[in-house]
Amino acid sequence: MHYYGTYAIALAAGIPNNDARKLAYASQYVDDSAAVEDSKHKDGGLLVTFSTAHHLIQSARTMVKNDQDSQRKIWVPNHFIPGGVGDTFEERAICTKDSKIARTMFAEHIQMALARDYGLELLGIATHAYMDTFSHYGFSGFSSKYNKIVPASINSSGITDDKFLRKHKTKIYKIREERIESTFKANVVSFFTGTQDSALGHGAVMSFPDMPYLNWEFEFPIARPGEGTMSTRSNRMTFMQAAKRVHENLSKFAQERYQAPEIKEFKEIRRTIARVLATEGDEKIRSNAWLQSGLLPAGAKIYDKNEWDSHKITFSSLNDSRQGIGLSCYRFHQAATYHRYYMLKDLLPRFGLAVY
Repeated sequence: MHYYGTYAIALAAGIPNNDARKLAYASQYVDDSAAVEDSKHKDGGLLVTFSTAHHLIQSARTMVKNDQDSQRKIWVPNHFIPGGVGDTFEERAICTKDSKIARTMFAEHIQMALARDYGLELLGIATHAYMDTFSHYGFSGFSSKYNKIVPASINSSGITDDKFLRKHKTKIYKIREERIESTFKANVVSFFTGTQDSALGHGAVMSFPDMPYLNWEFEFPIARPGEGTMSTRSNRMTFMQAAKRVHENLSKFAQERYQAPEIKEFKEIRRTIARVLATEGDEKIRSNAWLQSGLLPAGAKIYDKNEWDSHKITFSSLNDSRQGIGLSCYRFHQAATYHRYYMLKDLLPRFGLAVY
């Protein structure tokens, strides 16, 4: 969704192909820029990178060490924008769908993107963080008792492929019964699912929030502000809502950035997007559904995180480090640095949230 879906929506919003792909690549790269690997040029120039995501082992370490410093710098601004709803800090830090905070972020990033060379990369990051509010709502980006769930309460429906359904039910069974083979895995799962005093993000429900085709429900042991404890979700519906709102925002950007952009109304692509979102399967199957949807150009490039990762090597081998400033990887980290500061030290404090 973050690459192929964003790519398709950006094109429909009137953004030219090369720019649409760069924006979409940045959106997906938020999930893949997990390693800190600086690159030094012989003339003294430096490409400094930092994480915009943690993968499983990294996340587990932050839980074991209770490293909320890393969690708050990485998960909160990029994946779990706080909703600002509730009385206590922990309540207000919970991500809510399409919150005023998230909408403000997108609107202000559009204006910044129009003025900066790293604008497309910044919009990609904004799109990722904004879309995640439609899937990660109800959870927060740091270890919290509010991220715990009642494992036995998880139920899902709407899957028609028998083989895929069996595989899916196995995931639910493992959460419910905690059938973990090794001590290490048991410790990792206990920290994520909240058999400890707290849990991290949506680890307690694994990847269910990110499966576009899924209808499911579960129960929180602690009520969300104004929401109660039961959470019944149609991912297709919320992903469609996200697509529509992203289309609206990127259309505004296109109208200001390009001369006479060819913008398609969302209703022209809605049915096709709905069909893709309903596709059951793993990432490869769902990615292929986007590629065959007709919403992407013929021969559209496949996403490969190594494309921008390789820029770290390119930077050190250039004739002059000044040339490296134009590399997409460099610009992505410019944008990511700005986004982190903006979210944690500017936007969230405006809404009374001292997250970091």
